[in-house]
Amino acid sequence: MLIQLHEVTYAYPSNKNKTIIQIKDWQLAQQQKHFLYGPSGSGKSTLLNIVSGVIKPTSGRVEVLNERLDKLKQHKLDKFRAQNIGYIFQKFNLIPYLNAFDNIHLAQYFAANTKKQQANADKTIMDLLEELQVNIDDCQRPVSQLSVGQQQRIGIARAFINQPKLLIADEPTSSLDQDARDSFITLLNKLCANHNCNLLFVSHDMSLQSYFDRTHALNQINLANKD
Repeated sequence: MLIQLHEVTYAYPSNKNKTIIQIKDWQLAQQQKHFLYGPSGSGKSTLLNIVSGVIKPTSGRVEVLNERLDKLKQHKLDKFRAQNIGYIFQKFNLIPYLNAFDNIHLAQYFAANTKKQQANADKTIMDLLEELQVNIDDCQRPVSQLSVGQQQRIGIARAFINQPKLLIADEPTSSLDQDARDSFITLLNKLCANHNCNLLFVSHDMSLQSYFDRTHALNQINLANKD
C-alpha cells in the first residue's frame, strides 16, 4: 500500500482536549492518482503533515511506503521524507534570492544522496527543467525575478529531484485560472507517469476530481469533523 492509517488521532500539544484528526482506517493503493478533497478548516494541512512525517500523531499507526513513520526517530524520519516524498506547495516555498539550480540542489542536499547521485545532479536538474519547458537562461537568475508560472515549474522540478515514490501536491492550483489549472494538472499527471511516482493531490475544489483515479472526501474520513 501507498498509505495506511489506523486509529490515528492528533491534538495540538497546547490543546490536548481538542482532537483535530480522528481517522479509524484509511488506505491508499499504489499506482493510482489520488484526489483528497476537503474545505478550509477540515484538517487537510494537519493530515498532510502526519502523512509526510512533519508531525507525529498523538496516537495510532501511520505507514507510508511500508515504513512505520510513527515509530521512526526524528533524524531517520527526516531522511525518509527527503528521499521518498516530493512536495509541491501552494506558495512554492522557494528561497527568493537563490536561483533555480540552487533551490533544487537544496532538496537533494537534505536527502543526503550518494556521491554518484550528487555528481549527476546538474544533469538531472537540466533534464527536469527541459521536461518542464523552463528556459535554461532564466535558471541563473534569482527566482524572485521569474514569473509565477516559472516559479511553479521550478517547484515541481524540486519535488521530483530525488525521484520520490510519493508526490504530495497541496492546493497547487488555487490561484490559477481554469486553462492554467487544467494544463498544470495534465503536466503533473504526465510527470508522475514518466517518473513512476504516486500522486496525492489535495484541494478544496471538487471539480478537479475527474483528473484522478480515486477521490477521498476528508469529511468522511476524519471523524473529528463529525457532529
